[in-house]
Amino acid sequence: MDRVGIITRTRDRPVLLRRALAGVRDQLYPHWQLVVVNDGGDPRAVESERCAAGLESDPRVQVVHHTESHGMEAASNAGIRRTESDYIVIHDDDDSWQPEFLQTMIDALANRPHPRCRGMICHTTRVVERVELGTVLECERAPFNAHVGSVVFMEMLDENLFPPISFLYERAVWEELGGYDESLPVLGDWEFNLRFLMQYDIGVVPELLANYHHRPPEARDAYANTVTAGHDLHRRIEDRLRDRWIRRDLAAGKPGLGALGWMAARRGTGARVRE
Repeated sequence: MDRVGIITRTRDRPVLLRRALAGVRDQLYPHWQLVVVNDGGDPRAVESERCAAGLESDPRVQVVHHTESHGMEAASNAGIRRTESDYIVIHDDDDSWQPEFLQTMIDALANRPHPRCRGMICHTTRVVERVELGTVLECERAPFNAHVGSVVFMEMLDENLFPPISFLYERAVWEELGGYDESLPVLGDWEFNLRFLMQYDIGVVPELLANYHHRPPEARDAYANTVTAGHDLHRRIEDRLRDRWIRRDLAAGKPGLGALGWMAARRGTGARVRE
């Protein structure tokens, strides 16, 4: 039976972690392994939420506690190394799924349109919310990327078309690509997606099965999103990546990803979907 390795990165956000754990627990597809990587947060809060979700004795669940933060991409890699699975999906602590997400995505990848399709995304709902006094209050929701009918490399250079919560892919590709780039404080998902697309295709399930949750930009505590609270950092890292690719082109003596990346940057607004 195919198994899915689910990696949840968390740090001092127990209210959101509670929702994420319940969503994994309630998946219709039962053959999953969940690794919660507590990246420098309070271990007592994580263990408390695991118990509250009824997962304290579930053999499918592991918790890894980092005494200090190693960063999001290092947390992803550490979690994946703890799994023995056919597929991988990154489920951040603040995002959520519909109960049929795993079953639908695995079925879609099993019936892939062609052999080079090694991952699948679904359409995603953007949920705006705020956290007050330990309670999550939803403000609004709307389709986020329902316009995406195919994942095209050149479009991904311009903007990241999907968040990690919607992307299920073959573990063998993670191994082949060498995992996520741990030197990146943000945009690691975008950089990994581009390396993925340089080798393989990503299919699309046109169903709203994943939820991409945002808090307001003014939220500056642990419950803030890096996508809303860290705009300047994202821009700096995006520029750094594009410079890295240009230098590789120069060293190789021919145009490649660097030239394409700067063309996309001049044409568009950059990697808008970020971690």
